[in-house]
Order: sequence, then structure tokens, then C-alpha cells
Amino acid sequence: MTKSKEVPQIVKLTDFNFPPEVFIPLKSGKFIDTIISKKGGTMPATITVVVGEPGSGKTTMLVDKMAGIEANGNGKKCLYISSEMNPVDNMELAEDLPQLMDLNTLYLADYENPKSILETVLKMGWDYVLIDSFMDAKDKIKDTSSMNASTVESWLINLMVKHTKGENDAKKYTAFDVIQHITKGGEYAGSTKLKHNTTAMMYVRIDEITNQRYLVYVKNRRGGIRKKLYMILENGKLSYDSKRYTELEKAIQIQKEMDNFQTENDQKLLELLGKSEVSDEELMVSQ
Repeated sequence: MTKSKEVPQIVKLTDFNFPPEVFIPLKSGKFIDTIISKKGGTMPATITVVVGEPGSGKTTMLVDKMAGIEANGNGKKCLYISSEMNPVDNMELAEDLPQLMDLNTLYLADYENPKSILETVLKMGWDYVLIDSFMDAKDKIKDTSSMNASTVESWLINLMVKHTKGENDAKKYTAFDVIQHITKGGEYAGSTKLKHNTTAMMYVRIDEITNQRYLVYVKNRRGGIRKKLYMILENGKLSYDSKRYTELEKAIQIQKEMDNFQTENDQKLLELLGKSEVSDEELMVSQ
């Protein structure tokens, strides 16, 4: 069976007509909004992979952000897809993370056909979806279908991309945060297929010196990268060390200015040395 030949379409941005809400950030009301995007919040129609070791605070941070979006989003629809946890697990976790109690949650392990369930639920249309985790959701679909791991991964990525384009009943340009596991060496464990089909990639790490948790973007098409933001979790409440973040930003800016100053001075010195050099021919003439 031969595949039908695709017809290329050459377009201009002026050919598109997106609704205004596609460019309005989903704000959580937390300091994390500052580094997520240049507009200050999670942007619709994006996919962000969040990578970190167990216990680093990935789920805590994203659940807290999701609760903030619901509280500050004027009726924004959010969905938590829990593939690894069950209601009993989350009920106990809610003792330390009470934001879990009121979140719309889909427990993927409860269904015999998780692939069909995901299609059905996402078709409803959501502003923001948290998938915890991509690898486990992929494994559950693979184990209950005839597809192999690579095919399932492609299907799951394409499903998310479809909904970032507003192809659902509510015409929502869904924003996805997708939790992914890491290797024993502390690096991203997934394939490059997921990596390259995302808007951003964030790492949640534990500082080896201070034992504090922090997040940092290594890829972000909508905002900055390599900016550390430390998290503080106390009595079920998550906060961000905005003072430390500001101090780190100032230190980076000062270092950049010093580097620029040094580069300019080095260039001026080279120019002066070049002007002061006397050629062999000039020396012979002078003698």
C-alpha cells in the first residue's frame, strides 16, 4: 500500500487567524510565572517537559502551579492526569499538598483501555493539562494495546500536539506540562522525539551543597534559560526564593558587564599595540 503524496503549503503568518487568548499567559499568581515565559505565565499551545529525580519536587511544584492557574484564571479548565498514583496514594499525599483535593483528576490506572480514555478526555478541551508521568502513561498504553513503545510514544506526542492546535470540542489551545523520569546519571531519560517536539524543558534538581530544591530551564522558546529558581516547601505551602533569584540575576548581569568591559579594553589595547609597532622597512629608512 503506497502512501498518498502530501502537497506542500507555503504560508505566511498573515495567513493565520488565532484567537487572542492563545497569546495570554495562564498565570498561577506565583513567582514562578516570572521565568516560565516573557509574558509571565504558562502560555497556551505549549508542551513543557519537566525532568527530575524522585522526591525532587516536580509533582509538588506543578500541582501547586495548576491550583494557582485555577484560582487566578477566571474559569480556566485544568486537568491532572495521574498515571503512577491512585486515589489512596494522593489522599495521603494531600496531607502535605492540600491543593490536590480540589483538582480535576484522571487516574489512568483505573481503565483497561487507557489509550481510548486519554483520547476521550482530552477531546473535551482543557486549558492546562499535567501528565504525571509521560513514561508511565506510555507503558500503560503499550501494555494494553498492540502498539510497540516507539509507536505509542509517537501517538502520545501527536495527541498532545493536536490539542495544542485547538483540535478539541471546546477549541482550547491546551498547554501541557509533562513529567519525565531521569537516568541514574541525573539526565533526561526519554528519546529525542519528545525532546524536540516540546516548547520547553525544565529540570528540577536538588542542590548538592545546600540540599535545597531548584528549577532551571535548559530549553525555552518562550522565555529565558539557565536561571535558577529555588523552592521552599513548608507546612504544605510552596514558595519561591525570589530574593535569591534576584541576587543571582544581578550577579550574572554584573559578570556580563565586567566581561564586556574586559573585552572592550583588550580590543583597545590590541589596537594601540598595532599602531605602535614599527615595521622592519621603517626601521631601515630611519637609519
